[in-house]
Amino acid sequence: MIREGIFRIWAGLLFVGLLFPSMGVVAQIAKCQDADGKWYYGNFASDDCAQSDVTHMDGSGNVLGRESLSLTEEELAQARKTAEHEIELQARLDLEMVERFRIADIYDTEQDIARARGNKLQTVEQQRATADTLLILRRNRLDQVTEGLATANPAATGMIERLTAEQESLTSQVLEYEAAITEAELRKVEIDANYKRELTIYREAN
Repeated sequence: MIREGIFRIWAGLLFVGLLFPSMGVVAQIAKCQDADGKWYYGNFASDDCAQSDVTHMDGSGNVLGRESLSLTEEELAQARKTAEHEIELQARLDLEMVERFRIADIYDTEQDIARARGNKLQTVEQQRATADTLLILRRNRLDQVTEGLATANPAATGMIERLTAEQESLTSQVLEYEAAITEAELRKVEIDANYKRELTIYREAN
């Protein structure tokens, strides 16, 4: 588990060393808190707090050093996952901030957003209308060619080859225009969604 807020304090009160410096003997009183928040005292407190991180202090309360227990593979994996999540979250926040600045720089009023949306939709609608017209023409011609092949004299091999090639070309064009129309409809939905999002961001910023 991630050990947050769990620590062990070793307070070295150098009683003997202070009273008898020539002896060079150090007496320590240990104090630590376990994972459940219970305190332990005495030189053997370390036995009760073996799963805690350690902070070493001198008799005046000055921190001399810290020791952290090595994380397990599970804890390391969780730590990496948490760090990656925080990085992704910060990246999203940064992108949102950039988007706010962009929108504020482009639009002065909500009417500007509505106007830009209308212009984009009009352009796509014009492209879709062109594709519709061409699709009708190609379908009509394809019907004529298909009928011509059905009634062609089998001996007229040259004409049959020409009509067959044209039929294949027209079929390909029909598919392309149908795809263009579908793409235009999807584009209109995307434009509408994008400008709704921009309008929401604009309102939040103002």
